[in-house]
Amino acid sequence: DWDVVRAVLNGKIDQFEILVRRYQAMVLHQARKAFKTEEEAEDFTQEVFLKAYESLSTFRGAAQFSTWIFQIAKFQLSKEFRKKKILVKSFDSAEHEIAEPKPISIVEEIHQEQTHGILRDM
Repeated sequence: DWDVVRAVLNGKIDQFEILVRRYQAMVLHQARKAFKTEEEAEDFTQEVFLKAYESLSTFRGAAQFSTWIFQIAKFQLSKEFRKKKILVKSFDSAEHEIAEPKPISIVEEIHQEQTHGILRDM
């Protein structure tokens, strides 16, 4: 896996597909346990691989890639459920706590769109 990671970091972006193919089933299997629908599980799996791609330069190889991506999935799952958390302060007043999306720069937005496109094409 380390050789594939280095190849991607050196500009061979298409090599990321190897990692997706190798670990997608593992992530999707766990996502199916956490989400009600197949569509939610698949969307979540895609988000995990998007986050992994965006964070690939932080992978140091100290742990196996499977361990690293599993940690990303756990973090993303925690983040997903925090986002959906709704607190009702009283029965009469339905006050909700909803996480606001973090504003991103146009450069980050373009990069995300490109990355989504690459992952969609895989």
